[in-house]
Amino acid sequence: MRRFRSNQTDGRSQWRTHRGAYRALTWIWALVGAVLLLAPGGDLPGAGLPEAVTTAVELGAHLAVFLALAYLAARGYGGSRSPKEWRSGVLAAVLAYCVLLEILQIAIPGRGFEFVDIAIGWLGALLGFGRRG
Repeated sequence: MRRFRSNQTDGRSQWRTHRGAYRALTWIWALVGAVLLLAPGGDLPGAGLPEAVTTAVELGAHLAVFLALAYLAARGYGGSRSPKEWRSGVLAAVLAYCVLLEILQIAIPGRGFEFVDIAIGWLGALLGFGRRG
């Protein structure tokens, strides 16, 4: 995390400030992702368009939501100063959240449980976590 260091004598406090911001953004984005992915099927953008288009929009949303969430979580909770087990736990939490949201979609009108959504969400999470820089 050297890129956050400045000419200040206490570079660690600045790093902690940025880490706290990433943690806050992680929780905000988790809420935004839940709202997006748990919206009723008729309220989704592209409703009424051909099925191929709506499928592409939904898969793109899963990819984007979990890519961003994993990136933010990796920066806020699983940074390079964290133990390897902690970083693995952060990734596991994001992957589990992906599955949880997909299970919750069963109860949403116009939505449903699909393994391909989980696969795309996990792909996004792995890509986002790998970009923790």
